[in-house]
Amino acid sequence: MGDTSARNAISGIVAQLVTPFAADGIDTGMLRKIVNRMIDAGVDAIVPLGDSGESAYLDRTEWRRATATCLEQIGGRVSSIVDISDATTTGAIERARFAERLNATAIMVKPVSCWRLTENELRLHVATIAELVGLPMMIGNDPAATGADMRPEFLTDLAADVEAITMVEESSGLIQRISRISDLSGGTISVFNGSDSHALHAAAAGAAGWSTAAACLVPEQIVRVWRLLNAGHGLAAAQLFDRLRPLLDTINDHGAPAAIKSGLRSFGLDAGDPRLPQLPLDPNTSIELAELICVAQTATRTAVARRRLHRPDTLTPDINPREDLAGEH
Repeated sequence: MGDTSARNAISGIVAQLVTPFAADGIDTGMLRKIVNRMIDAGVDAIVPLGDSGESAYLDRTEWRRATATCLEQIGGRVSSIVDISDATTTGAIERARFAERLNATAIMVKPVSCWRLTENELRLHVATIAELVGLPMMIGNDPAATGADMRPEFLTDLAADVEAITMVEESSGLIQRISRISDLSGGTISVFNGSDSHALHAAAAGAAGWSTAAACLVPEQIVRVWRLLNAGHGLAAAQLFDRLRPLLDTINDHGAPAAIKSGLRSFGLDAGDPRLPQLPLDPNTSIELAELICVAQTATRTAVARRRLHRPDTLTPDINPREDLAGEH
């Protein structure tokens, strides 16, 4: 499978973006602002057009425009993982080649089908894409969203046959799968946690990172949790995560596109409404969400101030997580 360190170059916080809409289609100006906000907050990689990006609701022109805008704005400052998932192998290949031409770091593949795919069908789908595209590949396992659950044994067997597979986003919430995939692959597959509520346990199980749409709303706090965990400050990470948990649960309960877009409005960033048949949050839930965001932000500022007052010689992540926590790695 090649050199493990080269294959597993991506780690840390992977921000899943929403796709902002305006009356005439994709709001590219707002999309650029969101990308910059994520990078300024210190995320390690960005995924445009995943589930939170409403990829299934975009036509071909819109998908390409959103992808091109994201990759141009990222400009190599952080890693980019373009979700090229499509109901057909031909469509996924077309998207993957487009991402490759625009110098994406990697691609993500999830099973998308009107009918549940068999393991042999999934194997052929992934292998065919890999044969025609030269980018590293992340396989997304999200049984609740796709209806297909890829077992660790299947994933590692698939990766043994398809060298391009270097990463798995495990969103089943079954934490034991993280160490299982790592063990079965001999450490050649980086496993990312895609289940927000299990982020702490996933880190303890050896996850390479945390893939989350919540980073669109509280990026500094999400980054801070992961950096604290990597630095061995488990208690501080758990305390911050506990303050984030109600917000994460609300996003999960109401769906990322609607919740994230509602939350962004509280910052003055109007990304439009999710596309039908998805519905925006009702006014009461939007108010509740905005309050939860404020709680998360206030908790972080208070924690930093307290540490500086009592332990001024310790690591104290503040405005720029990349600079303040550089010593954690």
